[in-house]
Amino acid sequence: EEYRTRVNKILKKAGELVVQSVAPGKTDKRSDNMGRNFKKANLNGRDFSMSLLIAANLEGCSLYGTNFLGADMRDTNIQNADLRESLFLTQAQVNAARGNEHTKLPDTLSRPIAWKCR
Repeated sequence: EEYRTRVNKILKKAGELVVQSVAPGKTDKRSDNMGRNFKKANLNGRDFSMSLLIAANLEGCSLYGTNFLGADMRDTNIQNADLRESLFLTQAQVNAARGNEHTKLPDTLSRPIAWKCR
């Protein structure tokens, strides 16, 4: 638990530093974004860490430097979104989201097979 707490502090600080370098002064952090429609929005540098993004619409969004540390992305629409330069995005988050062949993922993550059916 002590190790997890220390690592979490470091990851949070790293996320804050990137967000501030991408979008200086941006402080509009909400923890509940369930069902919100961000379609085609510029969300560069947004801090979605620990946010509820359940069924949110991120279709076609620009997400450079966006922090997804611990975000709940069940049924989040990430179709046509560019997530290649986002922060702390995990395979589990991608698997829980809805994407398509035009969703751009970081090289370290795989496109879920279920997306091919959409």
